[in-house]
Amino acid sequence: MTAPTLTRPTPLRPAATTRRDRLRAGLTRHRADLLVAAALLLVVGLAQGINFDGYPWRLNDDEGTYGAQAYAFLEHGRLSHYTYWYDHPPFGWMTIAAYAWLTDGFDRAPTAVTVVREAMLVATVVACGFLYLLLRRLDLPRYAAAAAVLLFGLSPVAIFFHRLGFLDNLEMAWTLAAFAVIASPRRSLGSVFAGALLFAAAVLTKETAGILLPALLWLLAQRHRPGHRGWAFAVFLPTFVAVGCLYPLYAILKNELFEGPGHVSLIGALKWQLVDRESSGSLLDPGSVTHALTRSWLDVDGWLLLGALALLPAAMAVRTLRPFGLAYGLQILLMCRGGYLPQAYVISLLPFAAIIIAGTGAALWSWRPAPRRTAGRAAVLTALLVFAVAGAPAWASALHTATTQNPSVYSRQATQWIKDNVPRDATIVVDDNIWTDLERAGYTRQTWLYKVDLDPEVNATLLPNGYRDIEYVILLQLPPDMLKGMPTLVQAIDNSHVVTTFGEGNAKIVVRKVDR
Repeated sequence: MTAPTLTRPTPLRPAATTRRDRLRAGLTRHRADLLVAAALLLVVGLAQGINFDGYPWRLNDDEGTYGAQAYAFLEHGRLSHYTYWYDHPPFGWMTIAAYAWLTDGFDRAPTAVTVVREAMLVATVVACGFLYLLLRRLDLPRYAAAAAVLLFGLSPVAIFFHRLGFLDNLEMAWTLAAFAVIASPRRSLGSVFAGALLFAAAVLTKETAGILLPALLWLLAQRHRPGHRGWAFAVFLPTFVAVGCLYPLYAILKNELFEGPGHVSLIGALKWQLVDRESSGSLLDPGSVTHALTRSWLDVDGWLLLGALALLPAAMAVRTLRPFGLAYGLQILLMCRGGYLPQAYVISLLPFAAIIIAGTGAALWSWRPAPRRTAGRAAVLTALLVFAVAGAPAWASALHTATTQNPSVYSRQATQWIKDNVPRDATIVVDDNIWTDLERAGYTRQTWLYKVDLDPEVNATLLPNGYRDIEYVILLQLPPDMLKGMPTLVQAIDNSHVVTTFGEGNAKIVVRKVDR
C-alpha cells in the first residue's frame, strides 16, 4: 500500500489584485471609450491647433496681459508686471506660467501670446476629455458623448474663442473636471473632496465660475443617496470655501483687503467690477452693448447657442440633464439682468449648450414607448438633415478660415519693426500683446497704454512732462470710447504723425511718432 503524498494546493490568484492588474482590467473594460475619446481629442486638437497662433488676430490685449503676468510671476516672482490690483484671482496666469516653465515657452516661442495660446490649446483638449468622461459617467450613450465633444470643439464660435488667451478657457477646463469627478460612479467622499478642489481652482482662475456652483451642487445631490447626501455636502462646501478663502487671505496679509489711501484693495476691485464698471445693458434691450455682443456671437455661429436655448425646456424634463440646463439658463438670465458682459462670456456657455443638444438628442432617440421613439428619432434625423444642408457648410468654411488666414502676423511685424528702428531706451506706448516681447528684447521704457493715465507711478517716473515724454505710440485702431479718461494718450495721438502701418481692418496696427 502506497502512502499518500500530501501536496499544498495551488492558491487561486484573485483577479486584479495588484495595481497593474487593476489598471489592465480597467483599460480592457473601457477600451472602446478610450479609442473613441482618443480619436475625438485628435480631431479637436488638429482643428484647434492648426494655425492657432495666426487666427484670430490679436483682437484685444487680454492675451498679452495674461502672458505678461505669467512672465512676471515666472521670472520675477510677482503677480503682475505692474501693480497687481485684484482684477482677477491669479491662479489662471500662474497656470500659464507653469506651462511656460515646463515647456521653456518664453525662450522657445516667437511671442509671449504664442505661449498663452499654446496653454489654451492644451486646456481645450483637456476640457474635451473631461466633457466626454462626464457624459459617459452620466450613462449617456457613446454617440451622444462624442457629439457633445464635437459640438464643443468644432463650432465656429468655439474655434474662434478657444484659441484666444482668455482665462475663461482655463476656468472651463477646471470646471468640467470638477463636474466629471463629482459624477464618479464610485460616489465616494474622496471624489467629492477632489471635485471641491477642482471647482475652487476654477473660481480662483476666473471668479465668474462661481455662477455655476448651484448646478454643480445639484449634480452632487443627484449622485448621492439621501442618507449620504449630507456627508457629501459636508465635505464639498467646507473644502471649497477653505480653498477659495486663500484669495482674500492673501489680500489680508498684504493689508489690501479694504480700501484705503495709497494702496489697491480686493474690496475696491470687487466694487469696481460689480458696481462702478459701466454696464453693458440687458440682452432684452436691442440697443445695448450686451445685445450687440450676443449678436456678434450668433453671427459667428447661431446653431449651437440657439439650438441649446430652444431645447432647454426639453432638457429640464430629463433628470440627468437638469443640472446642465440650470447652468445654461442661469448664465442666460444673468445676461438679461444688466451689468458688464465680458467678450469671452460665451466660452462658459459652450459646454453646457453642447450637453443640452447631445443629451436631448439621445433622450429623443431612445424615447419610450415605441410610438414616441419613432417620433423622437424622426425629430433627430430631421434636425441632422437640416444642419447638414444649412449648418455644416458654414462650419466647414469657418474651419477653413481659421486654418489658413494669419492676421496675427501684423502684431509680430510691428514688434520686429520696433526692434529694428526704435532705440532700446525710447518711451513707447504699446498694448500688452507686444509689451513682454519688448521687455525680453531689452527695452526699458515701454508702457502699457492703460498705465499712461491710470497709474500714478508711471506718470511720476516715465511721463513727468505728460505726452511730450512719449516718443512712439504703436497700437491697434482704438475706438473713441476706449480712450475715455485717458487724456495724456489722446494728446499723444493728436500730436503725432503716422510713420507706418501693418495690416488692415480690425487687425491694423498704426505706428505713430509723437511730435514733441
